[in-house]
Amino acid sequence: MRETFPIAIDRFDFLQWFDGLVVSGEEKMRKPFPEFYKLLLNRYNVKPEETIFIDDNLRNVKAAEALGIKSIYFKEPRDWIWNLKELEYISVIINYLWKKTH
Repeated sequence: MRETFPIAIDRFDFLQWFDGLVVSGEEKMRKPFPEFYKLLLNRYNVKPEETIFIDDNLRNVKAAEALGIKSIYFKEPRDWIWNLKELEYISVIINYLWKKTH
Protein backbone atom coordinates (compact mmCIF):
# COMPACT_ATOMS: atom_id res chain seq x y z
CA MET A 1 0.00 0.00 0.00
CA ARG A 2 1.30 3.46 -0.93
CA GLU A 3 1.79 6.04 1.82
CA THR A 4 -0.32 9.10 0.99
CA PHE A 5 0.46 11.35 3.95
CA PRO A 6 3.50 13.04 2.34
CA ILE A 7 1.19 14.13 -0.47
CA ALA A 8 -1.46 15.33 1.97
CA ILE A 9 0.96 17.34 4.14
CA ASP A 10 2.09 19.23 1.02
CA ARG A 11 -1.41 19.70 -0.30
CA PHE A 12 -3.33 20.65 2.86
CA ASP A 13 -1.80 23.53 4.81
CA PHE A 14 -4.05 22.94 7.82
CA LEU A 15 -2.12 19.78 8.67
CA GLN A 16 0.73 22.03 9.78
CA TRP A 17 -1.48 23.59 12.48
CA PHE A 18 -1.47 20.67 14.88
CA ASP A 19 0.94 20.17 17.77
CA GLY A 20 1.10 16.46 17.14
CA LEU A 21 0.39 14.01 14.38
CA VAL A 22 0.44 10.24 14.29
CA VAL A 23 0.88 8.90 10.78
CA SER A 24 0.12 5.23 10.29
CA GLY A 25 2.82 4.75 7.63
CA GLU A 26 5.49 6.27 9.83
CA GLU A 27 4.37 4.19 12.83
CA LYS A 28 4.15 0.99 10.79
CA MET A 29 0.63 0.54 12.13
CA ARG A 30 -2.60 0.22 10.24
CA LYS A 31 -5.86 1.96 10.73
CA PRO A 32 -8.59 1.08 11.65
CA PHE A 33 -7.02 -1.14 14.30
CA PRO A 34 -7.57 0.24 17.83
CA GLU A 35 -3.83 0.12 18.62
CA PHE A 36 -3.22 3.00 16.23
CA TYR A 37 -5.70 5.29 18.00
CA LYS A 38 -4.48 4.21 21.43
CA LEU A 39 -0.93 5.16 20.39
CA LEU A 40 -2.19 8.64 19.54
CA LEU A 41 -3.94 9.03 22.89
CA ASN A 42 -1.00 7.69 24.90
CA ARG A 43 1.74 9.58 23.05
CA TYR A 44 0.09 12.95 23.60
CA ASN A 45 -1.51 12.05 26.92
CA VAL A 46 -4.98 13.10 25.80
CA LYS A 47 -8.45 11.75 26.39
CA PRO A 48 -10.58 10.63 23.44
CA GLU A 49 -13.04 13.47 23.99
CA GLU A 50 -10.16 15.99 23.79
CA THR A 51 -8.95 14.67 20.45
CA ILE A 52 -9.88 15.30 16.84
CA PHE A 53 -9.13 12.61 14.27
CA ILE A 54 -9.21 13.69 10.61
CA ASP A 55 -9.14 11.16 7.78
CA ASP A 56 -10.33 10.71 4.23
CA ASN A 57 -11.38 7.11 4.85
CA LEU A 58 -14.78 6.62 6.46
CA ARG A 59 -13.82 3.24 7.91
CA ASN A 60 -10.96 4.86 9.83
CA VAL A 61 -13.21 7.66 11.06
CA LYS A 62 -15.79 5.19 12.36
CA ALA A 63 -13.08 3.22 14.19
CA ALA A 64 -11.88 6.39 15.95
CA GLU A 65 -15.44 7.34 16.85
CA ALA A 66 -15.98 3.87 18.33
CA LEU A 67 -13.21 4.74 20.81
CA GLY A 68 -14.87 8.04 21.69
CA ILE A 69 -12.63 10.24 19.52
CA LYS A 70 -14.39 13.10 17.75
CA SER A 71 -13.67 12.60 14.08
CA ILE A 72 -13.87 14.40 10.78
CA TYR A 73 -14.31 12.62 7.48
CA PHE A 74 -13.35 14.71 4.48
CA LYS A 75 -12.70 14.31 0.80
CA GLU A 76 -12.01 17.94 -0.10
CA PRO A 77 -10.05 20.57 1.88
CA ARG A 78 -13.13 22.74 2.33
CA ASP A 79 -15.03 19.87 3.97
CA TRP A 80 -12.96 19.76 7.15
CA ILE A 81 -13.73 23.37 8.13
CA TRP A 82 -17.48 22.78 7.97
CA ASN A 83 -17.13 19.62 10.02
CA LEU A 84 -15.13 21.54 12.63
CA LYS A 85 -17.95 24.08 12.82
CA GLU A 86 -20.42 21.27 13.40
CA LEU A 87 -18.21 19.92 16.19
CA GLU A 88 -17.99 23.48 17.60
CA TYR A 89 -14.21 23.37 17.48
CA ILE A 90 -13.64 26.24 15.08
CA SER A 91 -13.60 28.93 17.79
CA VAL A 92 -11.25 26.85 19.95
CA ILE A 93 -8.86 26.37 17.04
CA ILE A 94 -8.98 30.03 16.02
CA ASN A 95 -8.21 31.10 19.61
CA TYR A 96 -5.38 28.57 19.81
CA LEU A 97 -3.84 29.67 16.52
CA TRP A 98 -4.17 33.34 17.49
CA LYS A 99 -2.32 32.76 20.76
CA LYS A 100 0.33 30.68 19.01
CA THR A 101 1.08 33.36 16.43
CA HIS A 102 0.76 36.53 18.54
